[in-house]
Amino acid sequence: MKEGDITFVRNIRKVAGMPFSDWCIKADDRICTIYSWFYLKNRPYASLEIRQRSDDFSYFLVKTEHIQGRGGDFMDMRITQYPGEGLKCSYVRTCEEMINHGEIKG
Repeated sequence: MKEGDITFVRNIRKVAGMPFSDWCIKADDRICTIYSWFYLKNRPYASLEIRQRSDDFSYFLVKTEHIQGRGGDFMDMRITQYPGEGLKCSYVRTCEEMINHGEIKG
């Protein structure tokens, strides 16, 4: 819902009813970003922290919790939506994570 240059988000539970300036919100049919947070419209209860993004709204690197075995581990996920393609998600292991897990030497 819009009132002047303020937008009130209604369909994302974590921020429902909160006022935001128009400049900090960008959305399309599948995703929404507010400041450094990423929301998928088909999962309104989930929020992901944006680590990197492209200016054209086609590439995001987000921090997500990835469960392996008993414990949780935070991993980066690459989310893309290039023209003519659907939304694609894949986990990414950074060099820092590989060094921390002893997979490579720093």
